[in-house]
Amino acid sequence: MSAEYVQMLMEAETVIEGDVVAVRFSDNTRLHMALDVFQELTDPEYLNRQHYSRATYAKNCHGPLCRLAETHRGRKRNAERAQDEGREYREGHRANDRSEELAPIIAWHLHARGRKIRVGS
Repeated sequence: MSAEYVQMLMEAETVIEGDVVAVRFSDNTRLHMALDVFQELTDPEYLNRQHYSRATYAKNCHGPLCRLAETHRGRKRNAERAQDEGREYREGHRANDRSEELAPIIAWHLHARGRKIRVGS
């Protein structure tokens, strides 16, 4: 699926307006995403990698999708640790949390790559 995904991404029509990229794929799917997200998905070094992934983050992709995966991983581990210790875990407020913004892009990305969709902690 990876080669088809890369081809689909590279053949998409894109319009960049400031910090937002409008993308239209050959199947007429349309997405709007932040420029940094588009740059992460089209980075030649990571084109064949799945983003929102611990493995891709470990390969040094620190774009917004992979950083969010690390954030969710840390929160999940903290919640599990608190539960194991019999404590209540409460998430604090994060000023720069982009989960809502990135969730539709992650869902599309994982679906387009033929992966099971599970976003969040």
